[in-house]
Amino acid sequence: MLKKNWLFLCGLILLNSSCTFRTKEIEVEKYQPAVHQLPREPRYSRLTWSNVPKPIVPAAETKGPYMRKAYMFDVPNSNLFESVTILATSIGYEAVVGEEIKNRSVSVSKEGTTLEILEEICRQANVSSEVDDKSRTIRVFDRVPVPRFY
Repeated sequence: MLKKNWLFLCGLILLNSSCTFRTKEIEVEKYQPAVHQLPREPRYSRLTWSNVPKPIVPAAETKGPYMRKAYMFDVPNSNLFESVTILATSIGYEAVVGEEIKNRSVSVSKEGTTLEILEEICRQANVSSEVDDKSRTIRVFDRVPVPRFY
């Protein structure tokens, strides 16, 4: 038994002397600096979804006026402000009439679009008008304003 222990002890000593423990050196990977500011574009498959082809709609050859409804406008014995306000409210617009021309008398009985009715009102009151579809207003003024350059 002593002999077996002695052999075991000699084997351990030989093993220990032949195997030296070394620490493994850490390798640091060095990367190149970034070339792109943004990540690369994603790769797509060659097969993609697509819409069914449709015929190309031809562009309109003429640019006509807005489509406007025809109204029956009957306002007898009123002033300019009342008639323009009634016309503007019927299409959802706001009427802007100057103070100096607001009491001119107008008597309109006409069927037509808002622009035709407005022309008749302006003809009877001897004024000019402007319809602004963007801000939804109808402006009536005494004369055409002269453009000023500042």
